[in-house]
Amino acid sequence: MENVFLAKLLNLMPLQRRGVCFNSMRKFFVPIVALIFIFNPAIHARGQKTSDEEKAITTLLISHLNRYPRMEIQDVYKLLHQSALGSGHAVSNEATARVWLENEATNLKAGKMESRVDPITPDKKLARIHLRAFLENSTDLEGLNRAFVQTANNFRGSKETLKRYLNYALRLAKKNVYPFTWAEMKKFFDEKAKENFPSVRHSKNYEMFYSPAYRVVALDYLSDKLKEKEYVNAKEYSLKDYYQLADGNEWHYTAPPIWRGDYISQIKAAPDIKLNKETPKGLPEQFTGFRHLDATKAAKALVYLPDEGIFYARQEFADGDSYAEFDAPVFFLPDKLRVGQKVEADRYFTRIYKNGNTARGRFKLKQTVTVVEDATVKAGTFKECLRIESEIYWELGDGQKMRSINTHHYAPNIGVVKTSSRFFSINEDGKETANRLIETELKSTNLIVK
Repeated sequence: MENVFLAKLLNLMPLQRRGVCFNSMRKFFVPIVALIFIFNPAIHARGQKTSDEEKAITTLLISHLNRYPRMEIQDVYKLLHQSALGSGHAVSNEATARVWLENEATNLKAGKMESRVDPITPDKKLARIHLRAFLENSTDLEGLNRAFVQTANNFRGSKETLKRYLNYALRLAKKNVYPFTWAEMKKFFDEKAKENFPSVRHSKNYEMFYSPAYRVVALDYLSDKLKEKEYVNAKEYSLKDYYQLADGNEWHYTAPPIWRGDYISQIKAAPDIKLNKETPKGLPEQFTGFRHLDATKAAKALVYLPDEGIFYARQEFADGDSYAEFDAPVFFLPDKLRVGQKVEADRYFTRIYKNGNTARGRFKLKQTVTVVEDATVKAGTFKECLRIESEIYWELGDGQKMRSINTHHYAPNIGVVKTSSRFFSINEDGKETANRLIETELKSTNLIVK
């Protein structure tokens, strides 16, 4: 969790590149969930108006960077090229395209599992249809191929649109979001402009790590039956199966070399934690809670209510000198989880110091359950994990502002098995002055209840 401890570290650490864990920073574990970056005008260039289109493209770029931390400049270019121009070429023979698709489906390599529909345009009408997820619930390759061919032949994009999108990407590069520089990106984009903006393949790095397999399709060309399958996921997953809250539960994760031993996260019973401020309608004013500690000894004070979910009552900071008491409990995770489910919060808090001083701060949360997929980590391969993506923002009450973009994989009967978090520090002018990627994965557990 972002806190004072992390803020101080961020200003001390050298920036590493290419999605590698930052060895000189202690890992911060956020034992909740997930959403992608949503554009925040407070950190945009002062005085510059941001269009809805730019906000949507910014969200798209950050989402993909979070999901594919090893993507390179040409992968960014390819994503925006598809968003602006579709597949980038016409398909003259539907039968040939069908054979190509069937061969790819037959010889599909193991790779990153994604949601079936992955929108890539601001209006969300054009999407990558990921084959692995598609084939889990459908054998209608003919319908998918027909939609792909119709899209390739009829989608009317423009290179002017692509130019705008590339400019949005360059503006975002000035915030140090990418694992490459603005100058490197500008050089690549300029070279493609001289070549009249050709389509490109994914980078070798991207293909090696993610084995991409998809078709770019306008959703209007998918049959109603296929669209229903793509968008409706009624299956529900029980929170208590994915978040193990028994007193004494312990998880050991990989950690940067600075740690002496494993990165350890723990659950401790905390009868003193009460939701005694403003409570959800129909709930009692007080109930017993838990503390979820990370390796820095920072802790979230949480309360679980059957049939309701987990509420976030308090944040205890790693320095041991203060804690944040929310004006009203933050609803963190619903008791029943399903793909596509979103939770948002915007809450003020009072930061209370041991010496009696207080300060006011603000906390924002946006998170989404994005997909169900397998996760392979040091501890083994875990089936049917929930991937939850989040963006968290803190105004800490002492002038410091923090933001993080997180992806967590929750395994049934285990909890979090894999985490990828990108942390940002924001200065007084609203500029992000640090950018750190931290990744960790489960090694072992000591769970009281499985």
